[in-house]
Amino acid sequence: MSIIRPQPVQEAPVLSWLRDHPQNLAEAHRQASQGAQGPVQRLAALVQESGNPDDADAVLIVVDGRPVGCIDRELATTCAPALRSLRAQGVDVEVPVMLHGPGQASVGIPHPASLAAPQQAPSASVAGAPAPVNQGGVTVVNTVSGPAVAGYAPGPPKSFAAAVLLSLFLGTLGVDRFYLGHVGLGVAKLLLSWMTFGIWQLIDLIVIICKGTPALRAIRWE
Repeated sequence: MSIIRPQPVQEAPVLSWLRDHPQNLAEAHRQASQGAQGPVQRLAALVQESGNPDDADAVLIVVDGRPVGCIDRELATTCAPALRSLRAQGVDVEVPVMLHGPGQASVGIPHPASLAAPQQAPSASVAGAPAPVNQGGVTVVNTVSGPAVAGYAPGPPKSFAAAVLLSLFLGTLGVDRFYLGHVGLGVAKLLLSWMTFGIWQLIDLIVIICKGTPALRAIRWE
């Protein structure tokens, strides 16, 4: 697999469509900062979501295997065709993302013209190490095995039936969200769902059944 890292031409905010799942962005910031002051820069994978029912050109921003947001719809429309073509060729795209805090981030958006399939880079001189090659402002990294960006949800696959049953019978305790890896939301349900007299549990059950959020659609279901 090859990874290209184009020079970003503009910076865009990460949209907060994960308002109900802020733990992904918060966890990415916590892991990146480790006590450091101020913004922290990391690499983010741009993952084009052709199967997104809301927007076929949606582009996810994935940091450390966690989807943390998506780029602006208009920008996504310009980048999506190239990202779709690259993904079909087994080429992933990584750009810098600036983590300003637990709930704020911005990402460098490459110019669509810079998103082109890279030439084959030479093997690395050190076994197992990537060999970066600069091609007109685009850094190409060949790896023997890289992050499985196409299956960007970390960890093992989740059982859809188990998630629905847990949400139905133990949703008020947040067990369903703990099972899905949404720890922050699980804690919130455990502490607060009793205040909604079961309404939150019912709504979340419907959301899980319909896979109604990008975070749920990012899970590898079985």
